[in-house]
Amino acid sequence: MTQVDAYYFDGRTSARHRVVLSVEDDVATVRGDGIERQAPLRELRVSERAGAAPRLVTFADGAFCEIGDHPAFERLLAQTGWADSAVVRWQSRWRTTWIALAAGALVLLAAYRWGVPWMAEQIATRLPSQVAAAVGQQALTALDQRVLRPSRLPLARQRRIIDALSALHAPGEGAAGGRAPLPAFHVHFRDAPAMGANAFALPSGDLIVTDQLITLAGDDDTLVIAVLAHELGHLQARHGMRMLVQGSIVGAAVALYTADLSSIVSGMAAASLSTRYSREFETQADDYAAALLRANGLSPARLADMLEKMTAGHGGKAGAAGAGGHDGDAQDKSGWDAYFSTHPDPQARIARLRRGGG
Repeated sequence: MTQVDAYYFDGRTSARHRVVLSVEDDVATVRGDGIERQAPLRELRVSERAGAAPRLVTFADGAFCEIGDHPAFERLLAQTGWADSAVVRWQSRWRTTWIALAAGALVLLAAYRWGVPWMAEQIATRLPSQVAAAVGQQALTALDQRVLRPSRLPLARQRRIIDALSALHAPGEGAAGGRAPLPAFHVHFRDAPAMGANAFALPSGDLIVTDQLITLAGDDDTLVIAVLAHELGHLQARHGMRMLVQGSIVGAAVALYTADLSSIVSGMAAASLSTRYSREFETQADDYAAALLRANGLSPARLADMLEKMTAGHGGKAGAAGAGGHDGDAQDKSGWDAYFSTHPDPQARIARLRRGGG
């Protein structure tokens, strides 16, 4: 019979009793310091080894023995035929621990790279329009309070641009074989000295066009229409809502981990003000704009022309929002910088549009 010194706790008080734990005929016996009890081995739970920390043998009623003599306890366990599970054995080896950590990191990266975007797309396409409308309205209100001013553009010019945009028909045919409709939109003209020449779409379908963009386009309304065609591409694919949902999924995961869910919904409107479209989304919006312009007898080169103007107007950078997403830091890059850039190289976009887009 093998035995080991231990401390016994009844699970109800903090009193500690010095005892001896022994095993014979598949029965564990605890004796010492006024304690004597027995229990079949099948009713006991043995804790995993965690460094030098004491191991526990727990009884069915919650009482337990605390054992600090690891060699003696392992000899007792060996006598009973007890063995650690495969998981415990693996995690006790540094090699398998590092492999598990690496595998876990790869799973997380894959989920972030492919799983989260896919989930965001599924959710965004199923969200009721009221959600997008509420987010867009809150975002527009915040912009009007902090950044935007009432437009100084003549109402006649505003109406002319809106009418020209509304007269467009989407590429392809509608459900009944007629003209395909554009995504629902509402154009807002604003003066925005801090933003400069820009246009961008909110998830609600609100298109914001700055006076500075109109000034940059001069009297050529087709340049403005080309930029808005790009923004309609974002609306058509629900890029804005997809990015918001994607950010919310990551935020929700963090919130669940930290037990704080209060800021998820309230932060969506604020997040829509700083959404940065991915390179894939920007390319998709360019391709939609090119197809839309061609379907209405206009050249995709019109968008390329405006991109050149906006790039020059922003000191060599793509517009902070108009036809360039919401970012403003896309610029000429090469090599690894171009690969990791948030947006495509503006010169590459321009060249692609001059070739007719996707």
